[in-house]
Amino acid sequence: MMTPLDIILEVNQTVCGHWMRATCAGFSLVETLAQRQRHFVCGYAHARFRDSIPNGADWFDHYGHRSHDVNVEQV
Repeated sequence: MMTPLDIILEVNQTVCGHWMRATCAGFSLVETLAQRQRHFVCGYAHARFRDSIPNGADWFDHYGHRSHDVNVEQV
């Protein structure tokens, strides 16, 4: 038969074990979110500097600045 102290210690160990697993899962979730946010921000920061022909309306197009016109004197 277990003494009341043994029961309290076992419950305490169980609670601490579950608390540590939940904390580790929370930190891994925050790490995953930070990596995805970094990938999202860095991916769009470098996308504008590629040399490509625009396919249509884009968030980063500069309408009215004639940035996609061809200079026939340099061709």
